[in-house]
Amino acid sequence: MRRLVVSDKTSGSVDLAGPLSARLEYGFLVVSRAPSPAGSATPVELAVPGETDLPPWGARARTWISAEHPASLPDGIRECVVDADRVAFPLRVRRWRSGDRFRPLGMSRQKKVGDFFTDQKVSRTLRGEVPMVVDGDGSICWVVGHRIDDRVKVSARTTRFLWIEFEGE
Repeated sequence: MRRLVVSDKTSGSVDLAGPLSARLEYGFLVVSRAPSPAGSATPVELAVPGETDLPPWGARARTWISAEHPASLPDGIRECVVDADRVAFPLRVRRWRSGDRFRPLGMSRQKKVGDFFTDQKVSRTLRGEVPMVVDGDGSICWVVGHRIDDRVKVSARTTRFLWIEFEGE
């Protein structure tokens, strides 16, 4: 661990005894159990409308559809609202997979989720734990805790508003 900390590198890792590892990430030394492999949990289908337990994340999702335009839009951290007519049902929650892409709200082009995580300074050890809400086509609608995809954003033409709320985690 000492060599890792005093090196000129900005990132790196070393395996420790048992299931532990030490990682240098964004200037911090993180000692933890080895992270779950990305994509290791089976995707969970969301009940729309309804509530769905999400055991891999220790969370619960609640969804509903409304015809009433929200007074303000949530920030996408624990709750989001999207255009219900721009998603393909059923919705599922799964882990991030290497190569995943989405178009973060406000951007004109797609971006690899891994690059988005780097820009957002999401620790490599936590990336595999971030839930992704994907639609029936497999397209990412929401990187939970961060941002929705621009293609599903609410617009002046939206008539049905799909709310997704995460509790726990």
